[in-house]
Amino acid sequence: MKVLLIDDSAVVCSRLRALLAEIEGLQIVGQVGDATAAGQAARTLSPDVVILDLQLAGGSGIDLLRDLKTCQPTPLVIMLTNYAHPLYRRKCLDAGADFFFDKAAEFASVRQVCIDLLASPVPPVCTGSRESTAASRHCLEVLLRESEERYRLIVENAFDLICELDREARHRYCSPNYRDVLGYAPEELLGRVAFAYVHPDDLPMVRAQFGKPAGQLTFRCRHKSGEWRWLESTGREYYTAQGEWRAVIVSRDVTARQQLEEARRCFLTTISHEFRTPLNVIMGYTDLLLTGNFGPLSTTQSEPLRRIDSSARRLLDLVDAALMVSRLAAGQLPLQITTFSLPDLCDEIATAMRELLADKPHLRTLWQVQPGLHLRTDRAKLRVILTNLLRNAVQYTAQGTILVTAEARDGGAMLSVADTGAGIAPEALPTIFELLQCRRTAAMCDRGGLGVGLYIVKRLVELLGGRVTVESEVRHGSTFRVWVPHSPLSPP
Repeated sequence: MKVLLIDDSAVVCSRLRALLAEIEGLQIVGQVGDATAAGQAARTLSPDVVILDLQLAGGSGIDLLRDLKTCQPTPLVIMLTNYAHPLYRRKCLDAGADFFFDKAAEFASVRQVCIDLLASPVPPVCTGSRESTAASRHCLEVLLRESEERYRLIVENAFDLICELDREARHRYCSPNYRDVLGYAPEELLGRVAFAYVHPDDLPMVRAQFGKPAGQLTFRCRHKSGEWRWLESTGREYYTAQGEWRAVIVSRDVTARQQLEEARRCFLTTISHEFRTPLNVIMGYTDLLLTGNFGPLSTTQSEPLRRIDSSARRLLDLVDAALMVSRLAAGQLPLQITTFSLPDLCDEIATAMRELLADKPHLRTLWQVQPGLHLRTDRAKLRVILTNLLRNAVQYTAQGTILVTAEARDGGAMLSVADTGAGIAPEALPTIFELLQCRRTAAMCDRGGLGVGLYIVKRLVELLGGRVTVESEVRHGSTFRVWVPHSPLSPP
């Protein structure tokens, strides 16, 4: 089967050649980018199939299409274009196009059509006579039936739910397994609005996403029994041959996964509470002993107590970090927006960090905070962000300096924490903010911690509508910069 490429984009032609290269029995006989030269090439090369762009240098693709249909023999024409509007589709089909594909969404479909044409028992080329035209029409009907049967089998045997919706979100098609997953026979849902089955708390999110570019949503859908099932859905819009808008939605039942996540969150919350109570007792009595409430202590007595107190506080930090990760994953950290003094917040953090710095006499912390700087955001979450960055800097800096700066910038505040410590290996930088990934170098893997501090920083910064970046060089330290806006308008 001889194929002629007509497209003024060398990149597109190269992609087509790669796409069709390994199809046995298919030969690309030419590549033309000019409309005038394309007509002559079609008559000279007598291709069986022409892959044609709608917009060409030197002329219109539709005009060329009409001209191609006067050739003897007459090739099948596959329109492949970026102009996938229903109006252009209709015009091309009316002008004689045999297939119409969107470059962005259906590029790979060209390969399948060519494979089907080669496998068809009826030759794809017609000579213009009534008999050959009928043969070509029969060929297309065979291909259409085969394609419909193939996709019907795929849809009806898929584990996922598949439905087609119109502009009003009414069901136009539902796959048979709706009965198994949600209890509804497909015919029960036809014509009904999909939003009617969505949980009221999830409905605004689902409505907002409907009709927008493909994205993934997780929401609750009502089972016929009345219980709520969790679905994870993704969709894509398209236009029918008649120019009608449709959306194909593919959904998966993730109820078991959501229930497991909820059980995990409840477990973490319970464990955190059960750990916190005895830890507070340990730290309380240790503090009373260290402050002499039960009598004076010798040096040999006070040193072990300080180690107990330090270890208890470290364990409490780990419990708090695990609980924070769980709440972030569940979206259970609403913003509490207030206006506050950033210098005052920095003073509080500096005071709280003194105990941590006491074990490192050769490490000093410098603060350069713009006086009078006020910010309107979530104060508690910004405190966690700065505290985690400082703890991270202290953990990986044995001696030298940690410099903390804060200034007004770009309608918000820019904060930075720079240290002169171990630095971060270049290969670790792309994943430094991922969960359990904050390890700087192989030599530093024994520093302890859960590996969640920087993950929490990034998630909280995003929650505040800001951004965080890092620059680092091994053995020369790291600089983390956080920008947060003044008065975030819409929490993520």
